[in-house]
Amino acid sequence: MTWLRRRMKEVVEGEALLHRCQADIDMHEDDHPMYPATVNDHKLHEHAEKVLKLLVGPENVKPGDKIMAGEDFSFYQQKIPVFAALAEMYIQDHQNQTKYGQ
Repeated sequence: MTWLRRRMKEVVEGEALLHRCQADIDMHEDDHPMYPATVNDHKLHEHAEKVLKLLVGPENVKPGDKIMAGEDFSFYQQKIPVFAALAEMYIQDHQNQTKYGQ
């Protein structure tokens, strides 16, 4: 994010100079700090996917959608390089009672 802030400042101020103007960028970081991106380590992701497929079956391991969201886990990733969302499954037993599945 430091690179993005610096580059935006360069572009906006450069464009302003081209038109003999002045520009200032305020990204309100004091009020709204930026989150780093949540990006998984590719090799660790592949390993985790293989292990999950062995544990719960390959038909139960599905990729999630990529989203553009601020995620607290991006801070955790500075220490642990993978973020995974695990969902619980519901199954119906023969008596039609809901149980948590694996």
